[in-house]
Amino acid sequence: MTKSKKLFLFFTFFFIVSGIVMYQLFIKEEATGVELEPVTLRNIVNSISYSGFIDTESRVLVCSEIPGRVVGVYFDELDYVKEGDVLVKLADDEISAQLKEAKAILSAVKIRLNNSEKNLKRMKELFKKGFIPKEEMERAQLEVDINRAELSKAKSNFELIQARLKNTFITAPISGVVTKKHIEKGEIVAGPLGSKGVNEPVPIAEITDFNSLKVYTDVDEIDIAKIRVGQEAIITADAYPERKLRGKVEEIALVPSRKKEVGTNYRVKVKIENPAKFLRLGMTTNVDFIISSKKNTPSLSRNSILKDGKRSYVLIMKNGRVYKKSIEIGIEGENYVEVIQGLKPNQMVITGSNLEELKEGQKVYKLP
Repeated sequence: MTKSKKLFLFFTFFFIVSGIVMYQLFIKEEATGVELEPVTLRNIVNSISYSGFIDTESRVLVCSEIPGRVVGVYFDELDYVKEGDVLVKLADDEISAQLKEAKAILSAVKIRLNNSEKNLKRMKELFKKGFIPKEEMERAQLEVDINRAELSKAKSNFELIQARLKNTFITAPISGVVTKKHIEKGEIVAGPLGSKGVNEPVPIAEITDFNSLKVYTDVDEIDIAKIRVGQEAIITADAYPERKLRGKVEEIALVPSRKKEVGTNYRVKVKIENPAKFLRLGMTTNVDFIISSKKNTPSLSRNSILKDGKRSYVLIMKNGRVYKKSIEIGIEGENYVEVIQGLKPNQMVITGSNLEELKEGQKVYKLP
């Protein structure tokens, strides 16, 4: 190797080493800006969510017990009615006449029975004295028996017509809101058999009790073991997402409500406590079943917590550098996670969506 070549290599190496040294001495490491979040005391709720719909079990059809002509209608749709309120009045002229006749027959039979019983008493006394044969006393007894049977028949007929007269007043079977009206004054109601058959009576109205609203939802078999009767739930209607209602699980089906391509669902009924007036039947809802909850517990947002397998940790800033710190977490809510060990309230940790990009020992500064 020539002398000139050796000198070229020497100076090349010298300048490379010098450049590295100068970079390390005079060019400062660039710091990354980060956001900090304090450990804060919060109420944490762990839940599972399912969609459902609103309905009620207290919805009844009002039908007439007897056929007749409508002479009075005392309600309209959306009216609130109380149990026992008269909704419809049917014509009662014919029934009233029948009742008057039945009452007269009943009075006549009572008189005949009273007379026959007096006669029987007299016949028994005469028979004891030997003034009449036994046959005459038996005839008197037979007359009493016949009149007693007639009285029973007359009473039954009178009570039946009384009931028919009472049924000309059609009343509300439950308290609630009239959600459907099917009758007008002057129309003819067909009675309990209707015009279609025994099982299809013609309704006069539909009444719904909005104080006993339920939410029905289908829960996947994977989660059904987490649901129990009496469990609390938070309900929101899609139409009013800002309004949260409380409820409790009332019933869990034992038989699948439907099967999907993968998995099976079970119908769960949730009773809404103190239903709000804005709720409507059929509304789509979201139901958050409360699995566990804690009040006033140390917590961090989900964006502040990292995981390495089963291990949870956070990044803290110390002397302008990033350091990992192991923690133990508890209840995991929708946005926040309980911190059981490793951090104290108000202790600051690095937060944000880019935590994975930060390296331990990396230089950082707090963003304003």
